[in-house]
Amino acid sequence: MTEPPRGSGVERFLNLFTEVRPGEAKTALLLALNVFLILMAYYVLKTVREALILGEGTAELKSYLSAGQVVVLAFANDVYSKPEGERLLVIVGLGASLGAVAGARVADRLIEPFGVHQLMLLGAAVLGLELLLTNYIDRRERDRGPRVAPARRANAGPATNTFAMVFKTRYLLLMALMILVINFVKEHAQAMIAAGTAPGLTEGQIIGDFYAKYFSLANIAGLVLQLFVVSRIIKHWRVARAVMILPALTFGVYNILIFVPLLNAALAAKVVENSTDYSLHNTVRNMLFLPCTYEQKFAAKQAIDSFFVRMGDVLSATLVFLGTMFALPPRRFAAVNVGLALVALFMAWRVGRYYQSLSAASPAPAAAA
Repeated sequence: MTEPPRGSGVERFLNLFTEVRPGEAKTALLLALNVFLILMAYYVLKTVREALILGEGTAELKSYLSAGQVVVLAFANDVYSKPEGERLLVIVGLGASLGAVAGARVADRLIEPFGVHQLMLLGAAVLGLELLLTNYIDRRERDRGPRVAPARRANAGPATNTFAMVFKTRYLLLMALMILVINFVKEHAQAMIAAGTAPGLTEGQIIGDFYAKYFSLANIAGLVLQLFVVSRIIKHWRVARAVMILPALTFGVYNILIFVPLLNAALAAKVVENSTDYSLHNTVRNMLFLPCTYEQKFAAKQAIDSFFVRMGDVLSATLVFLGTMFALPPRRFAAVNVGLALVALFMAWRVGRYYQSLSAASPAPAAAA
């Protein structure tokens, strides 16, 4: 009886975080490095943005780099089959978490000695390097030949309107609405603090102390979760249950804020919510597309990850504007978030059910009855 191949030292090291089989490490690490560079550039340029405009308004930068992440993660979805993706997208997500921490640290160290405009050039250089890496990965995967996509491409049919595809496919529409509501809750809470409806906050605290602590704690906590928790939750709870964790946490933390509407409580709530969002939920959200068709991954996914996420921003800004105009107290704002989190939790449960159905219908060895 022959002994199965053990894999390289790198693969054995990556097995500390998720299951990596022989021959899988290089592509996973290249994709992780790719998204690492995007997130690093994002946090470098985000620091530049805050320094230039002091947090006023919603900068276009976030939308552009979010679109870049969408393209890279849709690429990763096509490279991997569903079983591979459930194991290896954890490594890609690790690159995103490391990039967020590295970008924030680099910006913190360099903005004072080099200045804002030089830091902007650094961010641009990192994005240029990311584009070169994307081209290399694309050539490498095309040279190796399509691994999982041919059957999906053959069944994709002619190109259709992206939004029509989302609205005609119940699974995609439910996923889009879930992402919209979750982003609505997240951005509403942050906008609530920025609008001054959280008690005890001044403009200086918002721009300085609060955001400094928040970005650092959320990014570090997200990295720890991505390293040691995400793969284990997905392995033991599976994707269908894991997708419910963020809205369940959000429901809990904003229930607490109804009764303890203080700065430190708001900070703790945002750290818990966003570290889970950046690590576990971001990984699971991309896994939800694994059983989809080739066309859905490259067209509908981009619509969902861009338009519906931005719509969450728009709705949160509208709600904060109306709440501020009518002088709603902080507890009312927190209560709205609790209600929205409950809606998101229900949608996540339904999305998980659809994911299980699609996974069961996809070609795979049938389980014994």
